[in-house]
Amino acid sequence: KNIISVAEQVDALTTKNVSVVPTRSMPEALAALVVYDPEADGAENAFEMCKAADSVTTGEVTQSVRGTNSSIGEIVTGDWIGLSRGAGAADGIVSRSEEMLGAAIGLLDRIVGDTAELITIITGDGADGGITAAIEGWLADHHGSVAREVQYGGQPLYPYLFGVE
Repeated sequence: KNIISVAEQVDALTTKNVSVVPTRSMPEALAALVVYDPEADGAENAFEMCKAADSVTTGEVTQSVRGTNSSIGEIVTGDWIGLSRGAGAADGIVSRSEEMLGAAIGLLDRIVGDTAELITIITGDGADGGITAAIEGWLADHHGSVAREVQYGGQPLYPYLFGVE
């Protein structure tokens, strides 16, 4: 997110028209890119892309590198945690588990609401095919009408990123 303010300064430094779509996660960026229209002008694209990015609730699964207390209780070094941000979500740590799958399902249980239409799962380093299948199975059982897609992102430190639209 630190790069957004720097990117916004580029417009003043060039004769070209520059618009910044201030995404802070891969799921937000993917949602913005999907609505890009090569036939539209820059301002219209920027507006639509920002609107798309703002409509995404994001989730990240990672492993705690230190112990702490959070709004959901004590986090121990090595715990798997689910972080959320965005439209309709409480920002911060919303799930914890000793197991990656438990943190992922706890996170999804908090961020996938009744109005969800699409869940994007972005797998990274440390993602496991069996866990990915279990996540998809849980989503099918609990949110069967919501479309799902899995993309490989290759991101370090976050085996799973989720975008809920």
